[in-house]
Amino acid sequence: MHEATHRANASGHAAGPPPDARTRVHVIAGALGAGKTTVLNALMRDRPADERWAILVNEWGQIGVDAALLRGTARGPGLELREVAGGCICCTAGLIFDLSLIFLLQSRPHRLFIEPTGLASLRELVHALSRPGVAEHVELAPIIAVVDASAGAHDALESVALEQVHAAELIIAARCDQISARELDDFYAWVARLPGPARPVIEGRHGELSASPLEGPPLDRPPPASSDDPSKLRTIAIPRAAPIARSPLKAQASSPRPRVSEARPLVSVSHEGAPASSRGWLAWPTLCFDADRLHAWIESCAGERLARRIKAVVHTSVGWRRYNVVGTEISWGPIEAARESRIEVIWKAKVRAVGSEHGDASDPLERALMDCLIDAAP
Repeated sequence: MHEATHRANASGHAAGPPPDARTRVHVIAGALGAGKTTVLNALMRDRPADERWAILVNEWGQIGVDAALLRGTARGPGLELREVAGGCICCTAGLIFDLSLIFLLQSRPHRLFIEPTGLASLRELVHALSRPGVAEHVELAPIIAVVDASAGAHDALESVALEQVHAAELIIAARCDQISARELDDFYAWVARLPGPARPVIEGRHGELSASPLEGPPLDRPPPASSDDPSKLRTIAIPRAAPIARSPLKAQASSPRPRVSEARPLVSVSHEGAPASSRGWLAWPTLCFDADRLHAWIESCAGERLARRIKAVVHTSVGWRRYNVVGTEISWGPIEAARESRIEVIWKAKVRAVGSEHGDASDPLERALMDCLIDAAP
């Protein structure tokens, strides 16, 4: 697991909230591929110029692609983006989550957005935000679950994703522009049948939201339950006066972040856990992939190799492209040039990712990817 930081602008940050004000925390959960990053992009496009925002993105795979997808809108004064990859922020990557949380709260943002992986336990995340040393500085907004409103998608949610929906207090119905009025009625009926209090629904169409999910008073919640022994819970302190520029957190990551260079232009990293296995690749930015061959490789992963999720930001023969695959549905489009190409494939736990940490040309999956490389870049 590793963490990485992108500072939108090193100077000229918007003024922070009053000294006694708490940072409002927005948890945006949802299944793998539900549309959480799309929602975050929509929110950032409408960010008030006088508000400081922080974003903490968690990814199951080691490579991390979401931060690269967010950087197009995560820029400008007063916006901080931090990524925790390589496991769930509540367990496998718990220590890195603590460090990242301290780092972001040091700057006293008005709002902190947390996008946990689709495999995370929201109960444990809420518990982490309620610990001494954190609870005094934050105010938890209604928990948001992003749910694909497409016909049958919500009925087919796996247990972890369904637990996130049950824990949510507000639902964002993603991809409403892709369904009929009857299918949307069926989705509202499904939400109405969920156990617990009624949940408001905000519709997402063409990457935009029908209303803002950010306003509204904090809810009166009971203390969160946890499977942990209370006597063993960590208490962390947030040094509110410490300037971000001097934060030592990046140096305290528990494992080095995968890196590429001209001498080692392609790096492969695998990650395995109980819910899922992942395989990711980093490629030096001058390496160029043939767009048609890469598309065919992605189709192969989504089809015969049974990948449950694929995300990528890649330098191709037609320019830089982003790819997003949920099941067998593939979407792609242009994106601004990134620091390196990133590809992440996630399988169910029973499918083992093959390969070494530094790549393995004898592995059929990686050999097929390397066959997509071309000499000439556009």
